[in-house]
Amino acid sequence: MDQIPIEIPKLNFGVTFEGTYGTQLVASMINASVYGASMTFVVKYFKNHSNSDTFVVKGVVILLVTLATLETLCASYQMYDNLVSKFGKKDSLDVITRSAMGKYVGVYLTAFVAQLFYATRIWTLTGHLTTHYRLLTYPVVILSFIQVVSGIAQIFFMGYVKTFLKLGYISYITFKLLVVQGGSTAACDVAITASFSLIFYNNRSGINSHTHSLLNKFILYAMNRAAATSLCALLSIFLFHYLSGTYSYMIPLLLNTHLYVISVVSVLTARGSMREDYSFHLSNMVVPSSNDNNTPVGINDIQLVDV
Repeated sequence: MDQIPIEIPKLNFGVTFEGTYGTQLVASMINASVYGASMTFVVKYFKNHSNSDTFVVKGVVILLVTLATLETLCASYQMYDNLVSKFGKKDSLDVITRSAMGKYVGVYLTAFVAQLFYATRIWTLTGHLTTHYRLLTYPVVILSFIQVVSGIAQIFFMGYVKTFLKLGYISYITFKLLVVQGGSTAACDVAITASFSLIFYNNRSGINSHTHSLLNKFILYAMNRAAATSLCALLSIFLFHYLSGTYSYMIPLLLNTHLYVISVVSVLTARGSMREDYSFHLSNMVVPSSNDNNTPVGINDIQLVDV
């Protein structure tokens, strides 16, 4: 522990009760509220839309719910511990607890699982297209691993230094890791949206008006999803740097956990109404490379697979 370089960090705001525990409280309240909202999507999915899904897909949803619950419980417990159990005990408040690290585990792993889920959708969707379309999966997988590894590295340093004071001394390291984590998160979400949009846009030949409308809806939804999660990832970096001395960055960072849950479950839930309107599953679409006459086909010749 004596090897940690002592460098007093330069803060844009002085450390105050309002700037630290006040912003943590706001982040915790928003986090718990959005967690409750995300669980309504999960309940709706399991009640009305999960019967046709495989155990793997259901398992992904359960894993996302578990990680989001872990993050919410840890964040809420840390807030209670700071404001009630340890209030006024300066030395105790400086200790980095397991709950403090646990919430970050939930944040980074939730994003990782959701991003890999979309990577498998891209891989399945491009299964009967030309080979170069499958290359779209690789940037998503690589960026998702960069995101989670840089996030875990932050947690490692938290456990290594054991106190927030010493963590502040190496903030130049943790900030770089946060930039890598947030930047790769945003880039991965953009890559996911770009991949879906490119696949559908380049395979629209001969589609009917109903399918055309569906593809436009899906592309619009994908863009909105990427905008929300990417904005939160980048905003957390911005707030960490420009509002240093406060915990404002935790608001978008924790919020992103539940946006990923809502994103994945919304896609799975939306298939029900889309199937009623268009008679096929959205997330299980596979476009064959040719028909029986070995002629090229488009999105209008969609097959169904159960993955």
